[in-house]
Amino acid sequence: MNKVFGEIIKIDYKDNFSVVEVNTNLGNLFTVVLETPETASYLKEMKSVNLLFNPTKLLLFKIKDEKLLNVFDCKIIEIEKGEILSNILLEKKGVKLESLVLTK
Repeated sequence: MNKVFGEIIKIDYKDNFSVVEVNTNLGNLFTVVLETPETASYLKEMKSVNLLFNPTKLLLFKIKDEKLLNVFDCKIIEIEKGEILSNILLEKKGVKLESLVLTK
Protein backbone atom coordinates (compact mmCIF):
# COMPACT_ATOMS: atom_id res chain seq x y z
CA MET A 1 0.00 0.00 0.00
CA ASN A 2 1.34 3.42 -0.94
CA LYS A 3 1.25 6.08 1.77
CA VAL A 4 1.86 9.80 1.18
CA PHE A 5 1.80 12.33 4.01
CA GLY A 6 0.41 15.82 3.42
CA GLU A 7 -1.70 18.71 4.57
CA ILE A 8 -5.18 19.59 3.35
CA ILE A 9 -5.05 22.99 1.65
CA LYS A 10 -8.47 23.19 -0.02
CA ILE A 11 -11.83 21.45 0.15
CA ASP A 12 -14.62 21.90 -2.37
CA TYR A 13 -17.82 20.05 -1.53
CA LYS A 14 -21.35 19.65 -2.74
CA ASP A 15 -24.10 17.21 -1.84
CA ASN A 16 -22.38 14.20 -0.20
CA PHE A 17 -18.83 14.36 -1.55
CA SER A 18 -15.73 16.52 -1.44
CA VAL A 19 -12.78 17.20 -3.72
CA VAL A 20 -9.79 17.59 -1.42
CA GLU A 21 -6.46 19.16 -2.43
CA VAL A 22 -3.50 17.97 -0.36
CA ASN A 23 -0.01 19.49 -0.38
CA THR A 24 2.62 16.69 -0.34
CA ASN A 25 6.31 16.19 -1.18
CA LEU A 26 5.11 14.92 -4.56
CA GLY A 27 3.23 18.18 -5.25
CA ASN A 28 -0.43 18.96 -4.74
CA LEU A 29 -2.57 15.82 -5.05
CA PHE A 30 -6.35 15.67 -5.38
CA THR A 31 -8.77 13.07 -4.08
CA VAL A 32 -12.53 12.58 -4.00
CA VAL A 33 -13.97 11.75 -0.60
CA LEU A 34 -17.52 10.48 -0.11
CA GLU A 35 -17.98 12.77 2.89
CA THR A 36 -18.05 16.50 3.56
CA PRO A 37 -16.56 18.71 6.29
CA GLU A 38 -20.02 18.61 7.87
CA THR A 39 -20.00 14.79 8.14
CA ALA A 40 -16.28 14.02 8.69
CA SER A 41 -14.23 15.75 11.39
CA TYR A 42 -10.90 15.06 9.62
CA LEU A 43 -11.90 17.18 6.59
CA LYS A 44 -10.41 20.50 7.67
CA GLU A 45 -7.98 22.82 5.92
CA MET A 46 -4.48 22.75 7.49
CA LYS A 47 -5.17 19.21 8.81
CA SER A 48 -2.37 16.65 8.36
CA VAL A 49 -3.47 13.49 6.56
CA ASN A 50 -2.10 10.32 5.00
CA LEU A 51 -3.18 9.46 1.46
CA LEU A 52 -3.32 5.69 0.94
CA PHE A 53 -3.63 4.04 -2.45
CA ASN A 54 -3.09 0.61 -3.94
CA PRO A 55 -0.04 -0.03 -6.21
CA THR A 56 -2.43 -1.04 -9.01
CA LYS A 57 -3.81 2.54 -8.96
CA LEU A 58 -0.42 4.18 -9.64
CA LEU A 59 -0.03 4.44 -13.41
CA LEU A 60 3.25 5.00 -15.25
CA PHE A 61 3.56 7.33 -18.25
CA LYS A 62 6.53 8.28 -20.42
CA ILE A 63 5.18 11.75 -21.18
CA LYS A 64 3.82 14.19 -18.60
CA ASP A 65 0.47 15.74 -19.55
CA GLU A 66 0.00 19.06 -17.74
CA LYS A 67 -3.79 18.80 -18.21
CA LEU A 68 -4.05 15.79 -15.88
CA LEU A 69 -4.23 16.00 -12.10
CA ASN A 70 -2.07 13.91 -9.76
CA VAL A 71 0.84 13.68 -12.21
CA PHE A 72 4.43 13.95 -10.98
CA ASP A 73 7.95 13.04 -12.11
CA CYS A 74 9.81 10.36 -10.19
CA LYS A 75 12.74 7.99 -10.51
CA ILE A 76 12.50 4.22 -10.98
CA ILE A 77 14.76 2.68 -8.35
CA GLU A 78 14.00 -1.02 -8.83
CA ILE A 79 11.99 -3.41 -10.99
CA GLU A 80 10.89 -6.74 -9.52
CA LYS A 81 9.87 -8.65 -12.64
CA GLY A 82 7.40 -11.46 -12.16
CA GLU A 83 5.91 -13.94 -14.61
CA ILE A 84 2.53 -12.15 -14.73
CA LEU A 85 2.98 -8.93 -12.73
CA SER A 86 5.97 -6.68 -12.14
CA ASN A 87 6.43 -4.38 -9.17
CA ILE A 88 8.03 -1.04 -10.04
CA LEU A 89 9.61 0.78 -7.09
CA LEU A 90 9.69 4.58 -7.47
CA GLU A 91 11.10 7.49 -5.47
CA LYS A 92 10.69 11.25 -5.34
CA LYS A 93 12.03 13.53 -2.60
CA GLY A 94 12.34 10.66 -0.13
CA VAL A 95 8.84 9.32 -0.82
CA LYS A 96 8.92 5.69 -2.01
CA LEU A 97 6.02 4.29 -4.01
CA GLU A 98 5.08 1.07 -5.77
CA SER A 99 3.31 0.50 -9.07
CA LEU A 100 2.08 -2.95 -10.01
CA VAL A 101 1.90 -3.52 -13.78
CA LEU A 102 1.40 -6.43 -16.16
CA THR A 103 4.59 -8.12 -17.34
CA LYS A 104 4.86 -8.51 -21.09
